[in-house]
Amino acid sequence: MNAKDKKFEINASIDIIFLFIFQLIIFLIIFGPLDFKKYDLDVFINTSDGPSYFQYSFESIEEVLSHHRTFGYPLFMKLYRIFDYDLNNWPKFNYIFYNFSILILYTSLIKTNFSKIFSFFLCSGLILSNPLYAYVASYTELMSISFLLISVSLFFYLIKFKEKKNYIMFALCIFLSYQIRPSMVVFILFPIIFSFFYKSIKTKIIFLLTAGPLLLFCLLRLFVVGDFGFVSFNVGMLGSAIHYLPQSNIQNLKIENQKTAKMLLDTKRSLSYPCNLDNEQDRINYYNKKKSKLYGQIPCWSIYVNHGWVKIIKEEKNIEPFPDGDPKNNEPWLHMPTLATFWNQSGSMIEIDKKIRNFSFDVYMQNKSKIFLQIFKSPFHFYKLIRDRYKNLIFFYIFLMLIFFFLRKEKNSRKIKISYEFSFFASFLTITGLNLVLLYGHQSGDLRSVIVQSFYFVPVLMSYIGYLFINNLNINKNY
Repeated sequence: MNAKDKKFEINASIDIIFLFIFQLIIFLIIFGPLDFKKYDLDVFINTSDGPSYFQYSFESIEEVLSHHRTFGYPLFMKLYRIFDYDLNNWPKFNYIFYNFSILILYTSLIKTNFSKIFSFFLCSGLILSNPLYAYVASYTELMSISFLLISVSLFFYLIKFKEKKNYIMFALCIFLSYQIRPSMVVFILFPIIFSFFYKSIKTKIIFLLTAGPLLLFCLLRLFVVGDFGFVSFNVGMLGSAIHYLPQSNIQNLKIENQKTAKMLLDTKRSLSYPCNLDNEQDRINYYNKKKSKLYGQIPCWSIYVNHGWVKIIKEEKNIEPFPDGDPKNNEPWLHMPTLATFWNQSGSMIEIDKKIRNFSFDVYMQNKSKIFLQIFKSPFHFYKLIRDRYKNLIFFYIFLMLIFFFLRKEKNSRKIKISYEFSFFASFLTITGLNLVLLYGHQSGDLRSVIVQSFYFVPVLMSYIGYLFINNLNINKNY
């Protein structure tokens, strides 16, 4: 090892030490005596979505492929609960695994000749992304991100080493990321887009490794259970469709959807105020009076999701959470710890999901301009969310840049060219546009979904800005 390589190794080790210190501080804030911020560390096994995951059946391939949840998280928890059945240590494990994936990412970046300052800024931001830790005890959020970060790390190892074992591990990890949380499927485009911007590896190979397993899984479901796709629980479409339904001309819907539309409109009026209102602005005014900040979300969207699924299951299977005629069936989620048990008891959701997709698409087609406007305004709503939820992280980045500014040295200017850093930034920026369409056109800007799905945005953006800023200052040739 020559002197330059040795110095590089020493600097990388120092960076990892700083990253580990950040991780330790956050760990103490969440779990230790430095209780600056309260986090919900309760793991809900029998409430919330818990029964959907923890009562998941692996008895047959048909049950796995027809279940309303993907199999990734239930499978992982089957293994994890061998060691911690009551999930007493799940939040800590979740935190450690997420931060371990960040260290893997940092190592892969510097071994692939990324700028060390870009890599350090990026991984620091991922560690210090405070909004994510609200889900440290939750189910799929951090776990899906962790597998995604590991898959990105393996992708860069492919670029550097092109070893067969990395190809297999990369394909497996990115497959698991969206089997744990289906919305993560959009990130299979990252390696493909990156390869387009930076010709480091054949795009055809990357496409085969990312899209290939997804296509094979969808074809397997089609062959076994008669449904093309990788999950039969499209909750987002129905919630948005019920929102747009009062603005639709029901007579213009397909004949098979008109009865469902009338049923949903009639039963919607039995919901609690303000969700029984047709006018969106009246519902928004209600939330504004309660000082509940909205970032483009459709008011009552999650209520409409539950309401619609319960009523359509009743229409198709003639079953309800409570006995027939019980008034609690109007809003069963108010009278039971979770609807997840009812979803499980309802059996296969495939035919119901097909009906919901057909109905929702029909309503969508009548409201194309409104949906387009929702998507068009999404960058503004997204900006407000980032401004309010990530301001501390942005201040952290500004503070780091100021440190480098005051430590600058006068040197000859260095040329910035198309690089790994630019390709990384441009790839995630492209994915952000696709995510906004998904999150605001399909998921109603649901706050949890937006925060989890855009976990990378501030770290990637500020790291690239910091990279350009510091390179222009020419502080250290090793960076």
